[in-house]
Amino acid sequence: MKRILSVFLAAFLLLTALPLAAQADLETTGTCGEEVTWSFDPASGELLITGNGPMEEFNDPSPFCGLSEIRTLTIEAGVTSIGYGAFSNCLDLTDVTIPDSVAEIGGYAFSGCEALECITIPDSVMYVDSNAFEGCSSLSQARLGSGITSVADELFSGCCALTDVVIPETVTEIGTWSFGGCTSLVSVTVPDSVESIGAEAFYGCESLQSVTIGNRVTTIGSAAFFNCSALESITIPNSVTCIEEEAFSGCSSLNSVTIGSGVGNIGADAFSQCAEELEIYYVGSREAWEAISIDESNEALLSAEIHYNATHEHVAGGTDMALFSDATCTKPAVYLAVTHCTICGEELFSEPIEDGEPLGHAFGAWETAATPTCTLPGEAQRSCSRCGAVETQPISASGHTPGEAVHENETAPACETAGSYDAVIYCSVCGDELSRETQTIPASGHTPGEAVRENEIPAACETAGSYDAVVYCTICGDELSRETKPEGAPLDHDWDNGVVTLAPTCSDCGTQVFTCKRAGCGATKEEELKPVPGAHVWKQAEIVPPTCTDQGYTMHACARCRYGYSDDYVGALGHSFTIYSSNHDATCTADGTKTATCDRCTETNTVADKGSAFGHRPGKPVRENEKAAFCETDGSYDEVVYCTKCGNETGRTTHRIEKLGHVDTGNDGTCDRCGRQMTGGSHCAFCGKIHGGAFGWLIRFFHRILAWFK
Repeated sequence: MKRILSVFLAAFLLLTALPLAAQADLETTGTCGEEVTWSFDPASGELLITGNGPMEEFNDPSPFCGLSEIRTLTIEAGVTSIGYGAFSNCLDLTDVTIPDSVAEIGGYAFSGCEALECITIPDSVMYVDSNAFEGCSSLSQARLGSGITSVADELFSGCCALTDVVIPETVTEIGTWSFGGCTSLVSVTVPDSVESIGAEAFYGCESLQSVTIGNRVTTIGSAAFFNCSALESITIPNSVTCIEEEAFSGCSSLNSVTIGSGVGNIGADAFSQCAEELEIYYVGSREAWEAISIDESNEALLSAEIHYNATHEHVAGGTDMALFSDATCTKPAVYLAVTHCTICGEELFSEPIEDGEPLGHAFGAWETAATPTCTLPGEAQRSCSRCGAVETQPISASGHTPGEAVHENETAPACETAGSYDAVIYCSVCGDELSRETQTIPASGHTPGEAVRENEIPAACETAGSYDAVVYCTICGDELSRETKPEGAPLDHDWDNGVVTLAPTCSDCGTQVFTCKRAGCGATKEEELKPVPGAHVWKQAEIVPPTCTDQGYTMHACARCRYGYSDDYVGALGHSFTIYSSNHDATCTADGTKTATCDRCTETNTVADKGSAFGHRPGKPVRENEKAAFCETDGSYDEVVYCTKCGNETGRTTHRIEKLGHVDTGNDGTCDRCGRQMTGGSHCAFCGKIHGGAFGWLIRFFHRILAWFK
């Protein structure tokens, strides 16, 4: 209801401006931009916009607003934008030609053009602002160019005759109420490029029977298809995550809804007042359906029959041919061959097909577009009556026609400087300068006048007076000579009674300063005053107490002069160090220190803290310098103890490891351990000696037993 009221309010405001425009005198030419002009032919009803650059934005009614005399609008190449409200309420405007140079169309540019039946926006247009074609009640066909990325708010709102609209694949967003109230719109295809369908986008499209939603749309705005009463079925792709409140409310014929698996939220009254036999085909499972957040007031949805896992294999049907774009001067007509699924009606694929040949340009007669000048060629052009394309050819320049020489930049001669003027010849046709020659006028010289007095200085106390005798030129006023001449003798100073600046004391002289009273002088002189005789007047004595390092005394000073003396000296007290604190710097073997602060001052004293060394703390013994014992040599190792506090060595004991002796278990004369060859018998494994003779083996056997026990 608010949307309907806003539409009627906007229409009322536009209609109230209409009589004002009609009452004004009908003009036929003017400007509508910095470099854009317009001309109107009342006989044919054609309005022609020419120039380069953008049109102005018409926040107040434009010169064309409400003019019923305008029937045809031609915008020529070079114009880059159509201004805000430029052609609103041109009630009899039926034909509009927009060139490829236009990149932007402002808001309300063609709103209320009730006779406009068809509009084609070229691919050069990047942006069409809101309400641009609002209330064009006869508009039946609209083609948006591929440069557009957004269908603006209320772009075609109230276009009740609109039956055919082509949304290009470049559009990513369909705005609020963009097709609201398009009651004749039968079908619409939202391309795969679109990501969101705005609130009330197709509000009240009561003839809408077929809607194809692209597979990138994520949001269907509130009341987007409100009261689309002819719509019987809708397929919501898997890309959609949110169906906002009242999105399909009032779709009284809607009995079949296929909902994709991506939907996570369904707003309040999203499917209220739909067909009583509403059936829901949900692509996902029952569990997924129950996980969807469904807002309140969705009784129609919750009571509908729901088919889960509703998928099928598409079956291609016949091909439908629809006119996509009419033939132009340079391009043939293009039809769109679309194939739909025979089961669900989803568009499976489409293919553009060219038909016939381009129409070719329909140029008119040559006209002079730019008149040639003396130096620049002109231009003739002719325009195509269908597309507005322009063909040009040059017209040769005419050449200059010299006129009489004229004087310019005249400078009169002065006393010391010459004068001059420029002799200039201009073209009598275009006014361009053809030649310029500078002529000289000789200087006139100075004319001295009477001498005048300047810089007069009257005589002062110490200096005589003077003045400058100056001679000036009576013509230019320049100074020709200057001579300084004396006048009068010095006047001497006129001293005042003086001021005592330093009074004399018992022992010191004082000072008196005298100032000259003559105006502008300000000189001073200083005279000495003799000391005042008499005894000193002593102040109260000041006692300075002794410190640790300095002696104390009593100080006496004269109250009248700076004389003084000291007596009653007391010797320095010396430092008092009573409380010492450890500095915690003792080690295992060395004493640390301790420090005390003087009881009377901040002086400190640091002395040795005798007996503070805390001695070593022996750790567990460790082995070092280990040497293994061999057959004929002893081994050894050092047992060392380190302090656990400082890490220094506190004790070291060397232990001997007795030699092992040779082992010859095979009685082959070779040591099993070191491989040494033994002569004169085998070495004993116990004593290391060689036991030969007949009973050597018995002695070795006996010693082996002893070695085993050992």
